[in-house]
Amino acid sequence: MQTKSTARWLQITRWEMMRLINDTEDGFNTIKEELCAIRIMVMQHCYVLDLMTTMECSVYATVGTVCIFIPANEVKNGTLTEAMKALRSLQKKMVGEGGAPGEWFEGWADWLPPWMSGLFKTLLFIIVVSRTVYCGSQIVIACCKRVSTKIGGMFTSRPVTHKSNV
Repeated sequence: MQTKSTARWLQITRWEMMRLINDTEDGFNTIKEELCAIRIMVMQHCYVLDLMTTMECSVYATVGTVCIFIPANEVKNGTLTEAMKALRSLQKKMVGEGGAPGEWFEGWADWLPPWMSGLFKTLLFIIVVSRTVYCGSQIVIACCKRVSTKIGGMFTSRPVTHKSNV
């Protein structure tokens, strides 16, 4: 019994880790977009300041030092990009080691005795299938009634014309 609870705990931990990786990647992408936009805006402002101060002297001469340095962490080999690559490789590794598909729902009725577990699964399957068939038949019946009403209405609602005896 201890192995099953440990396996469940590991599955839950793995799911939480995948969720954390996805959320972190989304956050990094958002930060990267914002950093690119800020970099463009700052460079545009610097260009405008240079144009405005060309008559007197440049912005650098006025201030006395180079006043603009923005680290390029979002570029191809930047720190942020490398962190995102590492996250994606971890995500691929976790997906690859996820086990066989369909494993997540096996063992959900293990708390029942074996004979009752089989009976419970069979009854659940029958209930789901019969409910699906019932809902589907109700939809088909409703559609048939609607179509027959429309077709029947085409034959019974013809306008009556009166001949005049003039």
